[in-house]
Amino acid sequence: KINGFSDSFQIDELIIESIDLKTAKRFYYDDVLFIDARDSIYFSEGHITGAISSNPYNEMVDDIYNDQGFNKPIVVYCDDAECGLSEDLAYQLQTEGFSKIYIFSGGWNQWLTAKLPIEK
Repeated sequence: KINGFSDSFQIDELIIESIDLKTAKRFYYDDVLFIDARDSIYFSEGHITGAISSNPYNEMVDDIYNDQGFNKPIVVYCDDAECGLSEDLAYQLQTEGFSKIYIFSGGWNQWLTAKLPIEK
């Protein structure tokens, strides 16, 4: 035990975790921020309702930080489990200081198939 620190002292854990459709839906209805990691063209053709585009990147980072700081959960997604963009974005966001990042592995394709809320 280090002198001067109480037992309750803790550093926020950095989380990057993959989630399924059920968990993504729960986060969605709890108003967690969704970020679309796909190219802007695909985003404009359709995305999860309320999601923001990851482009332009620096502007997105500033907006998230100003809206909710570093410690609220964020869900990132791209097309599906084969798409690596959401994973890349998750690690980028973690290096920026965001601490609770969830990758919705089913992505846009699974969301669309489940007929969940989308917008263009």
